[in-house]
Amino acid sequence: MQLDVYGELADAMTQAAKGGMKTHPRGREIGLAFGDHLAQIWSEPDEGIWEVRGGRRHFTHSKVMAWVAFDRLATRRAAAGEDDMRWRQLADAVHRDVC
Repeated sequence: MQLDVYGELADAMTQAAKGGMKTHPRGREIGLAFGDHLAQIWSEPDEGIWEVRGGRRHFTHSKVMAWVAFDRLATRRAAAGEDDMRWRQLADAVHRDVC
């Protein structure tokens, strides 16, 4: 399991939208689906970006990228006029955990 990929995906989706790329009609649902999944697993240890030997651990990079995912979801939902505070609350929870 690698938690960082969710942040990379969320940021890529955000950057694509900022760059003028048309969003897919199901883009919102896709973002919410992976956000909901990440909300369930972000606090678990993972293999990390380098997939080190020795089992899953808590990696700072992985947690920061989970924060990126929740931050981008919160920002995109707010920009769409959806004031869903759960993404901001999750981003804040990950931030506290990392700090």
